[in-house]
Amino acid sequence: MAEHGHAVYRWVDDELTRILKQHERPPWDQWTWTGSIAGWSAIVRGGGTALAAVDGSPSAAVIGFAVVRFDLTPGMDQLAALFVDAAHRRLAVATGLVDEVVAVARRRGTRGLYVSAVPSDSAVPFYLGYGFAPTSEPDPALLALEPEDIHMTLAL
Repeated sequence: MAEHGHAVYRWVDDELTRILKQHERPPWDQWTWTGSIAGWSAIVRGGGTALAAVDGSPSAAVIGFAVVRFDLTPGMDQLAALFVDAAHRRLAVATGLVDEVVAVARRRGTRGLYVSAVPSDSAVPFYLGYGFAPTSEPDPALLALEPEDIHMTLAL
């Protein structure tokens, strides 16, 4: 999962700032993927769910996925992971996955959805465009794990 861009975001004193800065995130190695998959599997085993987007081929190859933790806090679910294969980005795959996450959350009666977004020029604008807003009250445990991320919520 490599990424490069021209800007990053920071949330300081309840203000979101876009900073022009070249950034590179190298592809994940086997150990990063293994650890992440173990964490997402634990979420699903604990009652969460995983959703996949597949292409239209006979093999139905997975081109994206989302993982949802239910009840991060009472009434708030967490979009714990959202990934789309690089060859399928900018084709509304991520939007379709988030649409389905929102539909699942609404069926459950959830009042909000929480995401900790990588502070990149691709992730933050995507979530803002979807309707998420930075929160001045981030989840303490997630903030400790991902202090540089932009913690956002979406009212449902």
